[in-house]
Amino acid sequence: MSRHGVPTEAAATSDVREVLRTVAERALDEPLAAHDFVDLVSVTDDGDLEVHLRLPRSGVPRSLACLVVSDARDALADLPWSRVVTVALDGHGDSADINAVLAVEAGAGRYAGGRVVTPDLAGLQRSFRREAHVAAAERCLAALARRRPWHDSTPPGDVVLGDLLPGRHLAALLRRRRALGLPNHPTALVLADPDVSAP
Repeated sequence: MSRHGVPTEAAATSDVREVLRTVAERALDEPLAAHDFVDLVSVTDDGDLEVHLRLPRSGVPRSLACLVVSDARDALADLPWSRVVTVALDGHGDSADINAVLAVEAGAGRYAGGRVVTPDLAGLQRSFRREAHVAAAERCLAALARRRPWHDSTPPGDVVLGDLLPGRHLAALLRRRRALGLPNHPTALVLADPDVSAP
């Protein structure tokens, strides 16, 4: 354990694998850690964490692969000792593009390999943002249904942001709504179409 409370690299790797057991690999509907998808973990004494993932096959669609890596980054950011979290995808046919888009989404402008992001990836970025928004909304609605069974009778299309439970799932949804230009006030519908302007 470092003076900043950061575990050794071996302990950090164990923490990472444990956290990623909760992250669904959407194309296979299996946990990320189940098939040794964690390729590399490095951590600094200050808690900067870099994780490389490798999906079991290269044919996973780009937008879904983006979503897997983004979900992993969200989950790892909850580690109490982590400061800056970087997650990159290795071994996918579109790894360079996926890592570039995710770096831009994280506000980094670079991905873990250090390459400056220059390609025009607007189409992939739009697709990723839409997929990420839908996934975040589904997680929030599922959490609401589990915690407040009486709410089950309300059609999902009528649930508003103010109904949702606070926490990291809601924070992720609000962040992804901002990226799409969707409203984040408490009376805004959770299930919103980014292509339809909402009040």
